[in-house]
Amino acid sequence: MKKILLSLLLIACALPMSAQRIESGYILSNDLKDSHGNKVGRGAVQYMAGSYTMPLATTKVEQIKNIYRSTTTPDGKTMIRETRDTVTTARMWQLTLTGKYAAFDNEGTAIQNHPDDAITAGAMITHVCPIAHRWNLIATVGATLNAPSSYIRMQSIAITAGMIFQYRVNKNLSLGIGAVSTTAYGEPVILPVPMINWKRDGRYSIELNMHGKPQLTIATQLNEKTRLTLAPFDTERFSAMVDIDGEHKVFAQNIIQSTIGVSYRFTNHWSLTGEAGYIYHNSIRIQERSMKAFWEDLFSDDNRMKYSPSCTFSVGLHYHFR
Repeated sequence: MKKILLSLLLIACALPMSAQRIESGYILSNDLKDSHGNKVGRGAVQYMAGSYTMPLATTKVEQIKNIYRSTTTPDGKTMIRETRDTVTTARMWQLTLTGKYAAFDNEGTAIQNHPDDAITAGAMITHVCPIAHRWNLIATVGATLNAPSSYIRMQSIAITAGMIFQYRVNKNLSLGIGAVSTTAYGEPVILPVPMINWKRDGRYSIELNMHGKPQLTIATQLNEKTRLTLAPFDTERFSAMVDIDGEHKVFAQNIIQSTIGVSYRFTNHWSLTGEAGYIYHNSIRIQERSMKAFWEDLFSDDNRMKYSPSCTFSVGLHYHFR
């Protein structure tokens, strides 16, 4: 199960996020253990992250399909009834900017396995285009910088491109499948990408998102301005290209957590959020930049160090279009 979650997390790092937000968080210090379970140090993380999506062009599109059904009347005659299945969607272009800075506070051997900090900054263009009734094509292309602040090189920039075919089952559920390619590991790596967006509204809204940042959230509106959110499954990732003995390698820290948060909407467009979470998986690894190493990271725990479970806290500002 953990390997499946790690696979989703690696896919997430190659896809854009769409919320307008800025937040600061802290992961409490905890023991770091090697692959044999021996304690080798301690570590904590303090980070700031933000993202902004700028719509470049948007056009509403109505997809209409005539459906013909035949029925037989009591007197044996055949009647043809015509109905229309109308779906409103959009053709759009948008630019997504993301940024994250993480500072690592480590002790013991953990210092040798961490850069001092990690910068992630990216720009991605996304195009959504209706191609058939209930079908959309989602295409993305962009570049992302992953590097310590003291070692920024051209090799630190990864080019990412992806394409997903999305089918809108109903107003609450969309399914899709596609592929994304990234050069984060030096050689281009192609990943199959599943897409699930399911949302149920009501007193308790439930949303499952497996596109961008994998996340399951359950939320309820306490009053007109206050909203409570529970995320049984949420992910975070810090990564950077590092230099070790003159060789470029990839540092990656993968986190899987559960969080509970509250948001207070103090204007029509702005809300203040606070979250607390329990991290039940937190692992790090430094490996070669190669396709082979990428697949080993998905399916092997060799040379992977893990932190003991710990807690995390964050505060942030979110912008709402409406």
